[in-house]
Amino acid sequence: MEENKEVTVAAASCCLGDPGPGGWAALVSNGEMELMLSSSCKLTSSNQMALTAVLEGLKSITGSVKITVTANNRYVVDGFCKGWVRAWEKNNWRTAKNGIVKNKELWEELLSHINQHTITWKWVRGQHGSPSSTRASKEAQQKANDAHRG
Repeated sequence: MEENKEVTVAAASCCLGDPGPGGWAALVSNGEMELMLSSSCKLTSSNQMALTAVLEGLKSITGSVKITVTANNRYVVDGFCKGWVRAWEKNNWRTAKNGIVKNKELWEELLSHINQHTITWKWVRGQHGSPSSTRASKEAQQKANDAHRG
């Protein structure tokens, strides 16, 4: 996606079991163009798929832009909105209870892509968000089903 536009990333994840076959999708739009990104994994977690959806959506955006990220996974949204990620980073990737942060590599890569942007984070319930969120959610479900069958 080109810079100098407001961009939305509708990120969705689906996992058939946790762990289990999963899928992710990110619908990236700047009002003029849309780009659907998606993939699957035979054995993964819902949180890994959610982080991957946001990460891949952000990686498709060039330049420094204003972004609204909607996601159907509270783990990702709360990670940023509640400050968990910055706290984990400051605490050498340990949780408040001194446990190891799961998915550290994905969180670190995600952090490397958010600093250049101004991002608003919003949680949406599955297919009950905007039309973009619904499309991304359906795509993620299809990818999870493909991984399950494949």
